[in-house]
Amino acid sequence: MTKQTCTLVFKRLVLSASILLSSTAFAGYVYQFEDSSGGTENVTLMVEGHQLRITSQDKGSSDMIFDASTSTMTILEHDRKRYLQLDKETVAELASQIEDAMAEMEKQLASLPPAQRKMMENMMKGKMQGMGEALPVLSFNRTGESDTKSGYDVEKVILLKDGVATSELWVADWDDVEGSEELMVSLKAMAGMFKDMMKAFSKGPMAGMIGANASSNWFGQIEDLGGIPIVTAELDASGKAKSQTSLSKVEEREIEASAFEIPKGYKKQKMKM
Repeated sequence: MTKQTCTLVFKRLVLSASILLSSTAFAGYVYQFEDSSGGTENVTLMVEGHQLRITSQDKGSSDMIFDASTSTMTILEHDRKRYLQLDKETVAELASQIEDAMAEMEKQLASLPPAQRKMMENMMKGKMQGMGEALPVLSFNRTGESDTKSGYDVEKVILLKDGVATSELWVADWDDVEGSEELMVSLKAMAGMFKDMMKAFSKGPMAGMIGANASSNWFGQIEDLGGIPIVTAELDASGKAKSQTSLSKVEEREIEASAFEIPKGYKKQKMKM
């Protein structure tokens, strides 16, 4: 091969690589979940490589982008055109802020007369419900009951919060769901981050919200679940389904790179407690 030919081949390789790297769309999978109970909680999951986006079709709602390679979660608030970002370092920093604030608060309470301290403690409990309480224990009851939902073979699994049934899940094996290999990586990474957040924020003013949301947080238990819920029904106190979402469509398609990017004009909101 002559020097000129070698140079030409090299230039073509570089050009081909440039075209691939500058492409605005990538092959991925789109999962559409529909509210089959008559509501409007329709959700779309888009996954490509190590990136995941969860989009709600409700007007004015927030979308979430998760990068499994860096464990970074970005929450887009469309109505305010702003975004919040959480990573392991941010969660650790917020946890430290909460601990410092709680220690200072305890110090101030200790200096008050007993009656005034009691009054302040009662006021704080009303504003920060669940603060200081242990996180609810989530577990699964594998019923062994099988069925076919949305074309997938599934098993009925009950999610329990402190022993009380809160959700009914019809779970398909990962191997049976298209594109599940990439989806599994993202969901498992996100589950680890959820657990860190729940542990960190349960000590502060967000404790009540964290505990309440834990009742339906199968995301955080995805490894124990061992598959993906095709149908999810939230249960009321009597065990009756009050809402239900179902996987309606899985599509392999080109996903625009912008789907995992922060929209232009959105301002970053600093996280602080």
